[in-house]
Amino acid sequence: MQNYRVPAWFRHAKFGIWAHWSAQCVPEQGDWYARRMYTQGDSAYDHHVKTYGHPSKFGFMEIDNLWKAERWEPEKLMALYKRAGAKYFFALANHHDRGSLLSPGGLAATRKTRPSLARPEM
Repeated sequence: MQNYRVPAWFRHAKFGIWAHWSAQCVPEQGDWYARRMYTQGDSAYDHHVKTYGHPSKFGFMEIDNLWKAERWEPEKLMALYKRAGAKYFFALANHHDRGSLLSPGGLAATRKTRPSLARPEM
């Protein structure tokens, strides 16, 4: 770390956006849904039981299967971020609750298995 130098483009960028986007967006109940949905008394648990049924019957793996991203429009999102002044964008590629957001084999394999999540590079 002592020899690491921050790239010049990053030092000068000043503003960027990082997206944490995964299947937990399906229930729209905020971060840590994959954990909180199993905790009785938590608002996420109450929402889950009311919306999907008991987590022992409809768990986070089933939530993951609902995440299709069929209305995701990355080109519009990038245009919005650029208008906001962002000079860079980082997207979540791996998450604790679902592993890699890309299929084994990277972007090309994801285009075959989950095409709505594998738009052209931005």
